[in-house]
Amino acid sequence: MHYGHTHPHSFLIQDQASLGIDTHFTYSADKVVTQARLWLQPPRLFLFSQVIVQDWEIPQINPMSVNQVFHLITRSGALALRRNDLGVLVEGAKADIVLFDGDSPNMLGWEDPVAAIILHSNVGDVTDVMVDEEWRKREGELVAKEGVIVPFGSSSNQNSDQGDGDGDDANGEDDDAGSETVRSGFLDSARRIQGLLA
Repeated sequence: MHYGHTHPHSFLIQDQASLGIDTHFTYSADKVVTQARLWLQPPRLFLFSQVIVQDWEIPQINPMSVNQVFHLITRSGALALRRNDLGVLVEGAKADIVLFDGDSPNMLGWEDPVAAIILHSNVGDVTDVMVDEEWRKREGELVAKEGVIVPFGSSSNQNSDQGDGDGDDANGEDDDAGSETVRSGFLDSARRIQGLLA
């Protein structure tokens, strides 16, 4: 759909498919849930249209549930990689977990947590993220390294164990210079990749 070539019948093969984010130049890499939300629409439109237009009836069942599309962004990706230790919350599985704030205005009042996430959540509702058994975001704040919490937008030199507050990090390197190097490298890469796509 993004490039205009549509995928009107892709849902017919989704038993062996998964959803993901190709690249942040094409889609916002923070919104796999948004891609799942978009995926719901074509099969619902296609199958509802057949019933409504051809039979003049209101469909009695939903042709694609939020549980199905949630599976596409979690367990199906793991199965595509033939990894039984991904996409599930069981003992021995790889601990990659995303926690949502069920009390946020977007999701408050929904009894079905999967429906709340797929239909109503946004990235602001993500409170905690664990990757490979390490917290990367905790209670709404990014975790710089184990045991050190850095509020989003704050300078790492505010943490006593990362520097002496003189604008340098623990290695004596200028924080701003390091950030500018990363920013500059990212922008150079973005221009190069965008040039290839033009």
